[in-house]
Amino acid sequence: MLKRARGARPYYFDNPDIDRLMTIVLSVAEEVVVTRERLDAIERLLDAKGTISRADIDGYLPDEASDAERETMRQKSIERILRIMVEEPKILVADAEAKAAHGGTSEYAAIVREVS
Repeated sequence: MLKRARGARPYYFDNPDIDRLMTIVLSVAEEVVVTRERLDAIERLLDAKGTISRADIDGYLPDEASDAERETMRQKSIERILRIMVEEPKILVADAEAKAAHGGTSEYAAIVREVS
């Protein structure tokens, strides 16, 4: 049974379609990360045992080192996927500050910094 949150759905962008698109993109990204972790389990089990079953894959628990590697992989994936959302505001702030330093308005830089 599909569960739904109570109340109105929060929107983070002015256009609700962008929010829906971001939800889709992040859901696909989540599936890719899960697939990569499952593939990692398969590869490690094959290295260790030479042959594996579905039960081996489903029951695999990574050790601390493997878990740390997976966490690094997850973080790098998230950074790549969301890079434009992090880098673009930084570029806008730098541009606004450069304009302010050369006679532009510092108010513009403050607004860009606030929304990023």
